[in-house]
Amino acid sequence: MTHSQRNAAILDLIEEYTKRNTRSPEQARAALIAEGLYEANGDLRAELGGPGWERKAG
Repeated sequence: MTHSQRNAAILDLIEEYTKRNTRSPEQARAALIAEGLYEANGDLRAELGGPGWERKAG
C-alpha cells in the first residue's frame, strides 16, 4: 500500500465514522461521550475546559 493509498483509506474510514455518528444529535452526543470528550451528564470534560477546569500558569 502506498502512502497516498493509506491516506485515502484513512479518509474513507473517517468519513464512514462521521456519517455513522452524526445521524442525529443524540447519536452525535453519545459518540462524544464514548470518545471521552463529554461526561455522561453532558458536561464538557474538565481537561477540555468544562466545569472544574482551572487555567494553569504558563
